Amino acid sequence: MKTQPIFSGYAPLGARKERLEDVHLQHLHGIDCEGIQISHTDNTARLSGVIIRPEGQTEPPRIVSLLNIILRTGKLLNNTSKGNAGNPLHRLPVFQALLRATSTGNLHTPTAVLAVAPRSYWTSTPRRPTQDGLIADYIAALGYAQLRFPGARTILYGHSLGGAVALCMLDHLSSPAVSKQTRELDTSCASIAGLILENPLSSVPDMLPALYPPRWVPYRHLRPFVWDRWDALGAVEAAVATPGENISPLVRLSRKMLVLVSENDEVVPRTMGAQIVKAAAERDVQSGAGDPVRGPQLVVIRGALHENAWDRYGWAEAVRAYVRRVVEEGE
Repeated sequence: MKTQPIFSGYAPLGARKERLEDVHLQHLHGIDCEGIQISHTDNTARLSGVIIRPEGQTEPPRIVSLLNIILRTGKLLNNTSKGNAGNPLHRLPVFQALLRATSTGNLHTPTAVLAVAPRSYWTSTPRRPTQDGLIADYIAALGYAQLRFPGARTILYGHSLGGAVALCMLDHLSSPAVSKQTRELDTSCASIAGLILENPLSSVPDMLPALYPPRWVPYRHLRPFVWDRWDALGAVEAAVATPGENISPLVRLSRKMLVLVSENDEVVPRTMGAQIVKAAAERDVQSGAGDPVRGPQLVVIRGALHENAWDRYGWAEAVRAYVRRVVEEGE
């Protein structure tokens, strides 16, 4: 099955040509935004991205939130295209909300958001977006974060298909048969201190009946033929939890992840997020290696749709509490 119904880097019209300089000032209120370029170690791809910080922040960030931009269209778009479209500039309101969540109340942690557009999106290298290729892209972004912000703790944040990307990347980093690029970044795994998933999908095959419910639509019958499966649930279920410190990045982070699901999600069934949390919790119970107090957490954002949880009550509170927990664990 081809990737076009899933990845729509060409949409909306003009998304690949937009520049940071073209963003209206109202969308930059309270933030400093810097455009960046990331090159793979083997020069097979160049990635475009942005770093967003609170306006006037001069301290080095203690928390870097690495957001993957495998997302559906953001609030700045009036767009009904299928698949995952847009570029990081379309998500600026989300980044503003994320930074506000880490700078209000009694939590004042210097924070930066690193949002990277993978291949075929925005001005990144226009190559076909395969599962292996996108995982390599985000490993490169992880390495960039480590070099750019040494000493900072990284929280991976994945929305929708991006949630599956985050889990599959951690599964790749946990594999003993890793590539040279991954081996060079082994030390960066220790800097990944948290994992937030928002409306994650369990796998692409599982999404086909959800996206195309009528039985006469051919897509729903192509589940066995999906090439890039993004089987996030399968990765969590298959991960081996062992007592002690010698645990894989996937087990370590899924053990304490925060999963946010929208109550009225019209795209991804919220049961998928619940399945991922249940799989991680049951794995740790069976192995006896889990933390009964601080296990994986599921939070339902009341009244939210697939794209607007960040703008609803409960989202900022959950994110703030999670970031505070990550900060306290690092002190």
